[in-house]
Amino acid sequence: MLILPGQSALSDFAQRTLLGRLAKVNPAVTAVDAVYLHFVEFLPEFTLNSDDAPEVAILQRLMPTPVGTAPPALDLLYHLGYLQRDSLNVVDQASAPSSASSEVSNRRLYLVLPRHGTISPWSSKATDIAHDCQLSHCVKRIERGIAYFITADPSLSSSTAALPDPTDQRAQELLACFADRMTQTVWDRFPSPSELFLLGQPRGINKVQLTGAHQGYTQAKDNLVRDNRKWGLALADDEIDYLVRAFTGLSPDGSTEDVADKALNRSPTDVELMMFAQVNSEHCRHKIFNASWTLDGQDQPQSLFKMIKNTYVQHPQGVLSAYSDNASVLEGPVATRFHIAQDHRTGLAMYQSQDEPIHILCKVETHNHPTAVSPFPGAATGSGGEIRDEGSVGRGSKPKAGMTGFIVSHLHVPGWEQPWESTPALTALGKPAHIASPLDIMLEAPIGGAAFNNEYGRPNLTGFFRTFAEHESSLYQPTSDTSSSKVQRYRGFHKPIMIAGGLGNVREPNMLKHPFKAGAHLVVLGGPAMLIGLGGGAASSMASGASSAALDFASVQRENPEMERRCQEVIDACSNLPPEENPILFIHDVGAGGLSNALPELVHDSGLGALIELRDIPVDDPSMSPMEIWCNESQERYVLAVHPDRLDYFRALVERERCPMAVVGKATDEQYLRVTDRDQENTPNHAVIDLPMDVLFGKPPKMHRTDHTVNAVPTPLDTTLVEYLHHIPPEVSALSLRVTEAAHRILKFPAVASKSFLITIGDRSVSGLVAQDQMVGPWQVPVADVAVTASTYVQDSPFTPATNPCSGEAMATGERPPLALLNPAASARMAVGEALTNLIAADVADMSLIRLSANWMCAAQQPGEGAALYQAVQAIGMELCPALGIAIPVGKDSMSMKMTWPAPTGDHQVEVTAPLSLIITGFAPVTDVRRTLTPMLQHPGIAGYEHTPARTCLVLIDLAAGRQRLGGSALAQVFNRLGETSPDVDDPALLRAFFQGLVACKRYWTESNAAKFSKASETPRSSQSPAGTQHTAAARQAYAGQDSLVLAYHDRSDGGLFTTIVEMALAARTGVEVDLTPLGDDPVAAMFNEELGAVVQVAEEHYAALVELFASQGFPSAHIHRIGCVGAPVHDTKESLATNITFKHRDQVVYTSSVPLVHQMWTSTSHQMQRLRDNAECADQEYQVLAASQNSGLNYRLTFSPRDDMTTLQSILESPTVASPTFTRPRVGIVREQGVNGHLEMAHAFFSAGFEAVDIHMSDLLAGRITLASMSGLAFCGGFSYGDVLGAASGWALSCLLSKRARTELEHFIQDRKDTFLLGVCNGCQFLSKIKELIPGTENWPTFLRNKSEQFEARFPRVQINPTGSLWHNPRSTEEPTRTSCIFLRGMVGSQLPISSAHGEGRAEFPGATPEARQAAMENCIAQGLIALQFVDNQGEVTERYPANPNGSPRGITGLTTPSGRVLAMMPHPERVTRTSALSWVPPSQAGEWGENSPWFHMFVNARAWVNEMASKE
Repeated sequence: MLILPGQSALSDFAQRTLLGRLAKVNPAVTAVDAVYLHFVEFLPEFTLNSDDAPEVAILQRLMPTPVGTAPPALDLLYHLGYLQRDSLNVVDQASAPSSASSEVSNRRLYLVLPRHGTISPWSSKATDIAHDCQLSHCVKRIERGIAYFITADPSLSSSTAALPDPTDQRAQELLACFADRMTQTVWDRFPSPSELFLLGQPRGINKVQLTGAHQGYTQAKDNLVRDNRKWGLALADDEIDYLVRAFTGLSPDGSTEDVADKALNRSPTDVELMMFAQVNSEHCRHKIFNASWTLDGQDQPQSLFKMIKNTYVQHPQGVLSAYSDNASVLEGPVATRFHIAQDHRTGLAMYQSQDEPIHILCKVETHNHPTAVSPFPGAATGSGGEIRDEGSVGRGSKPKAGMTGFIVSHLHVPGWEQPWESTPALTALGKPAHIASPLDIMLEAPIGGAAFNNEYGRPNLTGFFRTFAEHESSLYQPTSDTSSSKVQRYRGFHKPIMIAGGLGNVREPNMLKHPFKAGAHLVVLGGPAMLIGLGGGAASSMASGASSAALDFASVQRENPEMERRCQEVIDACSNLPPEENPILFIHDVGAGGLSNALPELVHDSGLGALIELRDIPVDDPSMSPMEIWCNESQERYVLAVHPDRLDYFRALVERERCPMAVVGKATDEQYLRVTDRDQENTPNHAVIDLPMDVLFGKPPKMHRTDHTVNAVPTPLDTTLVEYLHHIPPEVSALSLRVTEAAHRILKFPAVASKSFLITIGDRSVSGLVAQDQMVGPWQVPVADVAVTASTYVQDSPFTPATNPCSGEAMATGERPPLALLNPAASARMAVGEALTNLIAADVADMSLIRLSANWMCAAQQPGEGAALYQAVQAIGMELCPALGIAIPVGKDSMSMKMTWPAPTGDHQVEVTAPLSLIITGFAPVTDVRRTLTPMLQHPGIAGYEHTPARTCLVLIDLAAGRQRLGGSALAQVFNRLGETSPDVDDPALLRAFFQGLVACKRYWTESNAAKFSKASETPRSSQSPAGTQHTAAARQAYAGQDSLVLAYHDRSDGGLFTTIVEMALAARTGVEVDLTPLGDDPVAAMFNEELGAVVQVAEEHYAALVELFASQGFPSAHIHRIGCVGAPVHDTKESLATNITFKHRDQVVYTSSVPLVHQMWTSTSHQMQRLRDNAECADQEYQVLAASQNSGLNYRLTFSPRDDMTTLQSILESPTVASPTFTRPRVGIVREQGVNGHLEMAHAFFSAGFEAVDIHMSDLLAGRITLASMSGLAFCGGFSYGDVLGAASGWALSCLLSKRARTELEHFIQDRKDTFLLGVCNGCQFLSKIKELIPGTENWPTFLRNKSEQFEARFPRVQINPTGSLWHNPRSTEEPTRTSCIFLRGMVGSQLPISSAHGEGRAEFPGATPEARQAAMENCIAQGLIALQFVDNQGEVTERYPANPNGSPRGITGLTTPSGRVLAMMPHPERVTRTSALSWVPPSQAGEWGENSPWFHMFVNARAWVNEMASKE
């Protein structure tokens, strides 16, 4: 075994954070340091002969090594003799030097390695890289570990062992701060090669003794009950009876009538029982939703599921698939689909387009239990599992955009505890030891969900976050419950809600699953089996705390998004084929229950059985027992039925994508599931499973539920607030002080406060199809109501005509769990209402087009909760949704939302039960993605909005018809009250009229109406127009989406009208004044009630037209109130009341505060979380920006006109060369490696500019299946090649450099030819920086390291385009050398404009062993004119400050070129924002001028024009 030291494992910030966590667990800890170590296992036949062997040189290049001074932890390893400093560390025995004793008695080594006997996902990818880098003849496996040195001061500890041995139980809490007990082992020494790499021996099969001499029914059942508890199967009593009868034929009464002849007459294996438990778990079978009910003594006529299905029965229109697949399918538009297809003319994989229906997938899942136990992997695999659902619809489909949501108990941020968290009861509330705290969940789980989406390549575009926890005594009036002394009852989310959902697309021929025939190959696609996620389906069906800690941890899965990406590329390749050529007959994702659920379900759906060989299942841990192999929930796997005649073709696709697969069996006509173990052939254990399918999928006794309604009296809310704010005088004159205190509490309340710490960690632009993400306006404020994506890729180009170019999809959420504590039915109705009032912000033509996902969470076993659930389901399934004409074709339930544990004192139990929670996610087709309304107020003082009328008003559209119920509101919660009456959807017709009224407003500026208001719209403005714009009504209407009567829109929800207005003002950094007088006598109720409604901004002169339009749709004018006006932008005005947010009531100011102060307060919760999680320095810099009054926001300063691109392309199309019958488009190779995810948008950008785009996988280049001779250019795309396991793009680059074939191809393409170009973006930029030895003139280029914030950063920063180029001599020319600018940036120099940026490793570090050398290299790059792009702030100054510079690069450097100008490497993503509607924000005036070609399309047009020029010179 060779040990290669790596870099420090902890940045300064990470080191400080970890030290704080360790010291919290053990106050004696005073220091911590860590270093990465790489362990290389060689093949037995290979001998390492010398330190300078070529294999060692390659390994040293592969492994990230220390730069400059060795990390302190590595110095300690050298000093203590664990490693040798000046020679190779080849180890063949355990090394724990005896000299490491007295000198370091207060310091201990904790070496974290993969769990003994397993292979980590990191190892699989690193070993793949090594094999691709010419090391397949010697390297068997590479693993990575982290050596932690922890120092303690014994005088600070009462324990005799301040730093216990890692095997000591006392060390476990300490180790949990930096090691994962499920996937890692902690050593206090270096293991020998056999200890680290030797894989264990297979464990055997177990049987539960149900049959045998003199064994009756009672003994058999007792045995099964015992093992049910031991293995955490969660089998119900009636299921145990069913299994005993099925296997033995015995009945409780001793009879064998009717069952003996059908009985299996044998004892079941543990594999069969675990499989049955997963397949029939509540999580998988939804037994409660299919149960019959008796409530309050009355039998109910329908099951919960039947009531949900009623919505589809009543309104099936537009639903193409419901309740029968991994996701629902909704009818989508016919549009121009862009995809990869095999070109039979050239034999190349070419990007092509064709018109066809683009149907919409929708799915939302929960992953609550795993997130409670282990937040990062729990949330990551929640997102990953939902993505797989979207990818396995019909015969193969494609995920597109995601959402995540979280609800936890209160955060209790250390040092920042809030009043509503600080009651004695809540301060005393703890948690079970093995469950994560709410704070830890929200620090880690969102990163897990975001990281999976990021690496997979799916934008995360919407979601929610709230906290709730309260002792029942604060919620309800006292009762005579005598058990209260034995059980302390709380309502809250100690068992959190983690929602993962999204939308996707599926081709019509692949849309439905059809039964396949016997003989089809059964294939497992994806990663290997590992001992993780065992029994997750059953564990998720139990109340947390009901199972042991060990079983809870065992049920958590681990993630590998790069593997899932590879699987999806295979699915895409199959689904792109004509349907008769698609080798996939049937596909399921592998989720709860693992293969034990997925493979039986696959064949059962076609009425077949299966014969499967257990040992053909890929396994990374050979010690696993048959039960563990069959039932583990290792992620990133799919099961498929593959056509017998297409297996070889399928295998070729799989090999190209380097995606693991295995044929594990065949489908059989006999409906029997037989799984064999060839390792046990000719033994009694050869048959692992031998079951009739009807035993597994038969009909265990149907569940019947009985419950009663619990009527508790809620605590009232005092709207004078006098009762809660004793430090403020009670007089009416002090009302403004009390309102201000309440408002500022609400602004910090997580359900209301900014969610930016959850949003900027997630890539929101990958795919290039995002039309509306969470961020709004030039200040990028996270207040969007809806997520919108485009159906397909579109540019204004003569090369790419398109059908329905502006169609798309919309997605929005609604949830109101606290209301369920007052009125479960109202809570459900309000969730639906909120989703609809969010979704209407998109251009949804009619409410009937909307379809909903309903995700239900409750503690169904808790008295009263079943009745509450029934009422809620009935309210929307039988009443509201049918009345609205909306179906619910998809959903999920989680029925164990309760956590129980013994109090530390041991004298009582603590019980935390979640309120009944319904998460509604609405989906709908969108007519025009450009017509989305946002909450940003418009004002002529904001650049790009000069066309806005000078006088506008704010209008409340009240869907509650004057009701102002405060029950369950944020106001009630921040004062630890519930309130007496919940808001509700009282009139579905009013909601429908509101929806259609707003639809009518969006297209008000038609030709017939334009003349009526032309004078108002064309009022001259004095402000100067930026280059290339015109501020007229004509320009405004030229870009769809600017022809709405409504200028801004925001729904009323958490925090009430106050929050709605505040968020609209913050989005525009503009003052507002609101008069509450028209809303009644109680200003507090008017400000803070959370009834359904919305606020819109309209021109004063159009208010009457607004009222008339709504009235024409049946919405009463009495419920439309003009309540305020828009003040002045903060940056455009000296400090004055005009820039305040002010609320008045009857001429009395009840609240006023400046916009910057409110913005900081609203962001303070996010800021505190960001400081704990990320680099605090960066978090503070971003927070400080909010206070700056002169921040004018993003803006576009162009030195060119995007409109000219259409003219350029048209002239190319009409040129004699192109018009020739023999002409073929120049080719650009779209190069990707495994894990790259940005190739489609890159291809379309070039395709639209007139190139042929060729799909080049690196496996093609390395294997010689393709050459670069016919390519004019190469584009290296963004993503996570090899999961970035050895550093961003390192494996990709080194495999290229060490492959003779690939290196020769690239050298010739780059160095010998002068008619070629290279573009590298993000991961592609990192790739080019690491193959710079092949690119002339790049000696001083930097590499790209971890962002300064220590976080993945998805932002929309501004960059400036620099003059580039140095004196370069064309060897084919006799002319004098000339200055050559970058071919991509011609005509763009001097422009400053925003761009999509999304990466975790973008900080430029220039070459050099010392800071001085690195500085010199940077100065040389600048002097040579190689710095193409730099980050600038909103004032146009180059910046290193966060977040304007999201990665911390020196001098904001983020793009480089070469002396020849033919190469551009840049970290931001121009290819994602070539379409104007894909820009996160663009001024309406400039959007109208540009059309659908954004300024960034100019780069690709430049490349096409340059190729044309080069061809002309030839």
